[in-house]
Amino acid sequence: MMIEMDPENLTLAQYQTDAEKLAVYPPVYADNANRIAYVGLGLGEEAGEVTRVLTRVFRTDGGQLTAERAAQLGEELGDLLWQMAVLATAAGLDLETIAQQNLAKLRDRQASKTLLARQVS
Repeated sequence: MMIEMDPENLTLAQYQTDAEKLAVYPPVYADNANRIAYVGLGLGEEAGEVTRVLTRVFRTDGGQLTAERAAQLGEELGDLLWQMAVLATAAGLDLETIAQQNLAKLRDRQASKTLLARQVS
């Protein structure tokens, strides 16, 4: 199935719809509860891949984000975004609403001065 897209006008809602069209689940995960578990585990795996790239930035590249590592990071963040989108769909959630609510929460924290950087000792 080929998905037509307009990358200049892509919304989170469209991304979520298109991501679900590309999702392939093993038959054992056909029911929604198992699908949520399956995709949730995939989300953790992709977060680990992001961590792997960042580890290489510091262990191998002396803390410098090279163009090669930035490209790898972008690819892994894309995989993470896809997992988030299909998990949201499986849970009956809307990615745009999640993003809006998260920004509202962060704005509230900023206004109440509870959105602060933590000191590392």
